[in-house]
Amino acid sequence: MSDWARAMPTVGAWLAGLLAPDHLAQVHARGSLGVLFADAMTLTAEPDIQEAARRANQRIATVLTDLLAQGRREGSIRADLDPAVGAWWLMSLLASQGFRYSVAPDPAQLEAALGTLTRDLLFPPKDAPAPTG
Repeated sequence: MSDWARAMPTVGAWLAGLLAPDHLAQVHARGSLGVLFADAMTLTAEPDIQEAARRANQRIATVLTDLLAQGRREGSIRADLDPAVGAWWLMSLLASQGFRYSVAPDPAQLEAALGTLTRDLLFPPKDAPAPTG
């Protein structure tokens, strides 16, 4: 995740790619890492698996928090965003896609709308002044 973000011109550009409906569908396609990750979250009755999942999620949250903080510094992420809150929002959005695909009447349209909403929450308004310093 960090390597992919570093390869992009800004954290905002990386997030735009991450939140693209086609990418989200690919991440959650049968047999993908996203599906395996979501499945592991359902195995909370097994203490060892629960602890491993907790540690893995905390590591992902830390990486996302750091990336969002970097995005704030570079101006591609809203200056008023709490990076840790944004990280957990992104993780929650990604983790719940399977639920939406199983019950929403038009999941593809919903995913696109949620991606747009999330970008609006994370990215500075288009008319915002550039950061200084």
